Amino acid sequence: MSEERAAWLRLLRTPRLGSVGLLQGLERFGNAAAWVASAERPKALPSAPAEIDCRWLERPQRSLLTWNDPD
Repeated sequence: MSEERAAWLRLLRTPRLGSVGLLQGLERFGNAAAWVASAERPKALPSAPAEIDCRWLERPQRSLLTWNDPD
């Protein structure tokens, strides 16, 4: 899994981080991986992507489409 995808999964599972806060962070840092790597990442950010999310994405016909994706 790419660093960017892993960062997205962590951000999506962050408590109290709604769509407005997520968009503001992405606009400020450019992408999820840069935000997660920064010193200003959300305080409640999970330390790793949830295993259940990773397993779900590994199955056929499943993907994670993010704001940064060209599709």
